Amino acid sequence: QGNFDKALKMYENIIETYPANSHFRLMLAKIYIEKANFEQAKEQLFKAIEINPNDAEAHYYLASIFSLMGNYKQTIVECVRALEINPHLYVARLLLADAYMYEFDDVRSEVELKNLLVVTPESLSIHWRLGQLYGGLQGNLDKSIAEMEKAVGLKSDVSKLYGELGGLYLRSFNLQKAVES
Repeated sequence: QGNFDKALKMYENIIETYPANSHFRLMLAKIYIEKANFEQAKEQLFKAIEINPNDAEAHYYLASIFSLMGNYKQTIVECVRALEINPHLYVARLLLADAYMYEFDDVRSEVELKNLLVVTPESLSIHWRLGQLYGGLQGNLDKSIAEMEKAVGLKSDVSKLYGELGGLYLRSFNLQKAVES
């Protein structure tokens, strides 16, 4: 906590000297995020974007704040902008997939998650998210189970995965596998 306070003071002083430096504003916003001061973080991010509209990282962090606030429509807007600037910004694509899921746009969420699998086919979190997505869609229990099994296979010590997988087995009336998981 003390280091964040020191860094906060340092960046506030730097911005007084260099108010038009978007990088320093981004760094200050990150500190505000760490301290859960989202309004001040947003203010710094808006200023950073005003100075440099092509800062993909600033758009991503702004999207993250919108997501934390439950504003998924604005999360999508900022993630899309970040990805227009830097299509390889993995975290923005993952946040975009989640925002689409929260907005019940399952098709777009699936597209983004599958795009991420091309880059990281052994990602536990992506297989898990796909399993959750398919589990919420009618008629996709088999796909959901397959994705959750992949996730469990990637890291077998995650008890939450086993619980979700067991629930899927129950929904598909596979009692034997539900008991085993």
